Amino acid sequence: MAAWEYAKRQYGSDAKAQAFVSKLYKNVPVLDTGARGSSVSFAQRNQGDVFIFWENEAQDLAGKHYYRPRNEKFLAKYTAKLPKIQLFTLEKAFGSWEQVGKEHFADGGIFDQIDTPKAPSR
Repeated sequence: MAAWEYAKRQYGSDAKAQAFVSKLYKNVPVLDTGARGSSVSFAQRNQGDVFIFWENEAQDLAGKHYYRPRNEKFLAKYTAKLPKIQLFTLEKAFGSWEQVGKEHFADGGIFDQIDTPKAPSR
């Protein structure tokens, strides 16, 4: 939802936000089922250049250990382009978790439309 809101603010529409998030997910080598699996894939299995997570419990873990890309070429190319952090509440940006669930995460919702199926790492 953070990537969606960033893109919507940056590019001005939900359609452009969906295109941005779709492109983002196409670059994800492994889409694990949770924060723990994501951290293992990134930190221990060296999969991916950036640790992306969606669960609140991962924030502490990511903030302490895995918040920086480790690929020097990636850092050199993108560090200057990284946006300043803009905080927002889900309620202010999207209305409510109930609305987000129906629109984005229900069967056939936006996430299903943009997600490229990937097997969880093992």
